[in-house]
Amino acid sequence: MYLFDVKEYSIGTSNTSRLNELKEKPRDEYYTPRYTADYHIDLHRDAFKDKIIYLPCDTTDSEYYKAFADRKDELGYKELIRSSIQEGVDMFSHEARKNIERCDIIITNPPFSRICDMFNSFFKDKNFSIISPITVLSNATTFKLLKEGKLFINELVGKYKYFSNTVIPTCIISNMKLNENKKNIKLKTYDENIAEGVIYQKPIDKDWINVDKTKHIPSDYDGVIGVPISSLFFDLKQFEIIGRCDSAIISKDGVEKELFRRILIQKRRLDYTAPLLY
Repeated sequence: MYLFDVKEYSIGTSNTSRLNELKEKPRDEYYTPRYTADYHIDLHRDAFKDKIIYLPCDTTDSEYYKAFADRKDELGYKELIRSSIQEGVDMFSHEARKNIERCDIIITNPPFSRICDMFNSFFKDKNFSIISPITVLSNATTFKLLKEGKLFINELVGKYKYFSNTVIPTCIISNMKLNENKKNIKLKTYDENIAEGVIYQKPIDKDWINVDKTKHIPSDYDGVIGVPISSLFFDLKQFEIIGRCDSAIISKDGVEKELFRRILIQKRRLDYTAPLLY
């Protein structure tokens, strides 16, 4: 229950120093609209039957709680339990941990500042689905799970505020398969993109080419490509995730520009058996 949407957004300030500054601001108590709660639930609507659902960040006034309560017959869950920080039950408290032990599935829109802590604690052995800023996917713990094919993500429709006044892409992260597929995209070849004015550069002291937009990923390039985290929202089965880069510098016309985190991908080998990038 910590999210609200806005009509437009810009990611012009998404550099490392700005995001580090945001991490120090704990004011991330915003509220989820009903249509977002319903959309989130629908992504797992077949998973709730006969299960105990735990909402660890929700009062009886939250839209998640209301949505589950209103849709009990449709979803067929066994029991709905909840707690909230407002009522004195922190997600990491003894009472919350007892609820976690009882439940089958955790679903919520948590405080964004606590998500990494959640992954490092009670998400290890429970089915879960949460709303999260996409930047969490580059965290060491979540990235490892993503690379191993143990996380599924879905772009959250709409634009959402992160902390007090900044807006970044937001997604749903789960270790349960989602009912909605990723977005299809038709990629062009390296030469086709070059002919249209796309410039491919290797960052300073890096062995991969940088791509700023997913649509400019060259379909026939065999080397390593650094792509924005948002590329994970697209169906890129022909590529595998091989790593990440937290910071890199591009030099253009003598001016150095810092790149925000990049996911490193490469064309899949025919004999490769790692999880697909989808």
